[in-house]
Amino acid sequence: MDASEIYQRLEQHFAGDVSDFNGEALDPFFKVKDLSIVPVCTFLSDEPGLTFEVLSDLTALDLPKDNKFQVVYHLYSYPHHHQIVLKVDLPRERSRVTTVEGVWKAANWLEREVFDLFGIHFEGH
Repeated sequence: MDASEIYQRLEQHFAGDVSDFNGEALDPFFKVKDLSIVPVCTFLSDEPGLTFEVLSDLTALDLPKDNKFQVVYHLYSYPHHHQIVLKVDLPRERSRVTTVEGVWKAANWLEREVFDLFGIHFEGH
């Protein structure tokens, strides 16, 4: 399954919560609304045919010109050999997003690192 097919499946289940798909990028990505990150990640992890069982990286970008932070999630599926990147935009004045540690245990350390480097709070962590 390629990145556009993954995005189409998510659009069907999360209309309005996923957007800005870019399949031309070296690592195809799309944006997820901050309040939908856990349901979207749970779906990607649990849905047959997707099975993104690995959070291979979680980092952030500081975008001062846009007055925001961007949390970036790199996901991989070993059974299906596909990957995708999710991006969540957060305004500087409210740099909080819900933890995905309940979906992938690897998020524990990665979220701590992002907090230390950028000050982004992962609620529920």
